[in-house]
Amino acid sequence: RLSGKYKRIGQKVGNVVVIMQMVSVVFAVGMCVIMFRSLTTGILEERCVSGTDMLSYLLEQSPDDMDMDQFLDQLKERMGSVLGITALVCFPAGLGLTALAGPIAELLYGAGGATPIVAGALLTLGPASLLAALSTPVASMLQAVGRADLPVKLLAAAMAIKIGVNWFLCGIPEVNIQGAGIGTLLCYLFLVVSQLWCLGRTTGVRLRAGRLFYKPLGCAALCGAGAWTLHRGLAALGAPGWLAAGAAVCGGAAVYGVGLLAFRALEKKDLLMLPKGQKIAKTLEKRGWM
Repeated sequence: RLSGKYKRIGQKVGNVVVIMQMVSVVFAVGMCVIMFRSLTTGILEERCVSGTDMLSYLLEQSPDDMDMDQFLDQLKERMGSVLGITALVCFPAGLGLTALAGPIAELLYGAGGATPIVAGALLTLGPASLLAALSTPVASMLQAVGRADLPVKLLAAAMAIKIGVNWFLCGIPEVNIQGAGIGTLLCYLFLVVSQLWCLGRTTGVRLRAGRLFYKPLGCAALCGAGAWTLHRGLAALGAPGWLAAGAAVCGGAAVYGVGLLAFRALEKKDLLMLPKGQKIAKTLEKRGWM
């Protein structure tokens, strides 16, 4: 009876401590964000053309008879190119991490008891890293069109979602630490979707996410499937873990490259943004792969 009483008191004290920590963290982060935003915005307004509103600056410098539809089409094309290049690089990395979560965890931590736990977390952190990579250029675009406040506000809301999901799921014994990965995934999913929606509403440009992402996503899925299959095959033949994992990464990259060429997922306007992109695009066009 006495131990049960102490247990209940301990739980209450623990809850109070956690709540106090959360309040202090939120307060500290909020103060840092407000101070950083005020300082950064002030510097930009003093030293940069038209502050962070590059869209207004471009419109002011454009001739009066400029075709607005043509301008918006060019803006849409450039925004799509940035997101397309990001997707081409990040999608295979994220899905590849998910496909090889077990082998990567074993390489890092050995075959100990913690390996399955880490591998389970990597299953959700792979797609989360993909979304995190997408959120960075979208946040930059929001700043460029004069809404430097939105990335900060949306990130604060996303972190609140993560804290809430972590608080709920990590307390379930069957879920435990896997809840942190799920919270991160939901955090960045909300962040990317909300950023894209705000970007479209601010600029009036409607990006077709399906057309931008479905080919890279399909090729990345093939990459992950190829890497997983190759690793399983080599492991069944008795290959060392490091060799099977390394060969799986290289094989997945090769499958991804072939998939990009086979499905014509590469566009010239995207390649021109890369170093030596003109030369790469010319070679691919000559061979009929683009």
